[in-house]
Amino acid sequence: MATEIDRRLVFFNPARAEISCEGKTATLGEAASACLSLLLTHQGEIVDKQRIFEACWGTRGIMVSNASIRQVITQVRRALLSVGAPADVLVTQPRQGYLLTPGCVTDREPTVTLQDSNLLPVHIHKAEQAESALYSNRLILIAVVTSLILSVAIVWVRLHAIVERVDYLAQGTLTSGLAVFTQAGYKSPPSEAHFVENLAQKSGYLSEGFRYIYLNKTELPEFTSAFICKAPINNSDSHCISMMIVQGDHGY
Repeated sequence: MATEIDRRLVFFNPARAEISCEGKTATLGEAASACLSLLLTHQGEIVDKQRIFEACWGTRGIMVSNASIRQVITQVRRALLSVGAPADVLVTQPRQGYLLTPGCVTDREPTVTLQDSNLLPVHIHKAEQAESALYSNRLILIAVVTSLILSVAIVWVRLHAIVERVDYLAQGTLTSGLAVFTQAGYKSPPSEAHFVENLAQKSGYLSEGFRYIYLNKTELPEFTSAFICKAPINNSDSHCISMMIVQGDHGY
């Protein structure tokens, strides 16, 4: 079944300065586009040269001759004919002006009454293609985000699995009032806690309210690893500071 479409209607896109009809396209210059916009607004009416001059050049403060106006009219007429407009689409009225024949040019998107689902205008196909591309991009974005979330989850699970719980045993309190704890299974040298205490004192940590020392087991015996904290290490406000001391610094 046929589709009701006026095949001779030329579509004018002012934003792109472009006209098209039945797949044929032509691009207009700035002055020609302004001229066609004026003629289309007053289609069926005679538009004199003065109005054409004002629309094409007046706002830019450019002075042109009548020859320039005739030239831009010629450009508009040739462009319209090149895409299939009828020969009388733009009529010259001697000593009066120019007239755009009504019903030949429109600046509205063409609409159709479809009686056959297989017959679709080109602009509908383009819209469907753009929508399909947007949907595909969304699917890709969702897949990427999902992949990132899964990757983070896997890394978190693996890190959680390899992190062992560290327990500390209370060893007593130093004369300064610092409570000393050692990592479970670690036998701390007798002077280790006192050295950490002295170092904390020199560093100004004791005056800042640090009151807990946690001595850690290290793989290298020449190193001392310790935390000094303002509150018990398992508290959220413990504010612990890590210290790593080389054996030569204290000599025990």
